[in-house]
Amino acid sequence: MKLRIAALVCCTALAAPALASDLSLLLGWQYNRDMEIGEDPAPDTPGQPGDNIELDSDAAYTLGLDFPLPGDPDARLGALVTHSQTRFDDVAGLREAGMEVTHVHFTGTRYYPRGHWEPFAMAGVGAGFFNPRDSSLDSATRFSGHIAGGANYRLGESLLLRFEARWLATFFDGRGAAICSGGCAVAFESSTYSQLQVNAGLLFRF
Repeated sequence: MKLRIAALVCCTALAAPALASDLSLLLGWQYNRDMEIGEDPAPDTPGQPGDNIELDSDAAYTLGLDFPLPGDPDARLGALVTHSQTRFDDVAGLREAGMEVTHVHFTGTRYYPRGHWEPFAMAGVGAGFFNPRDSSLDSATRFSGHIAGGANYRLGESLLLRFEARWLATFFDGRGAAICSGGCAVAFESSTYSQLQVNAGLLFRF
């Protein structure tokens, strides 16, 4: 999965100068909703079924490519890849507590230009990839979406500062859905798993 994501990022980055209207490179901070101890944890799990498992907040890295709609310069269609790493709390009793989370989305954006500022609203749909490192857990791929808002500040004709906040939602089968095949210490607290990002970076306009 890591190789597929890396290949996608590299290919889109190489294609950007020829195809993209906007290329955004963002660094931010991601807040992750807690998970919980599953209904049938392994016997040596420190916590009890239903106990909260906190996930660390950590850095998030985002690459976006956007294309203008013909006849509507303030509207964009594009694609976005955002990646972060987190760690499960010790209560899960995992040998390897780390987990990588990647979202790949198709996006739509609407700008509302005001002088040097370009406020915007955007939304996207695609897939979320959850890749825990511990061998007792399985990777999971689920439908996900996001909504975001923010603003660009124009520094020049082709260079802008970008500020945004993004809510990410990943949809699972139901409360207690686990990322393992049995005897699992980790489950989701609801059918919708939420993450929140606050990002800033540069946007290059071609």
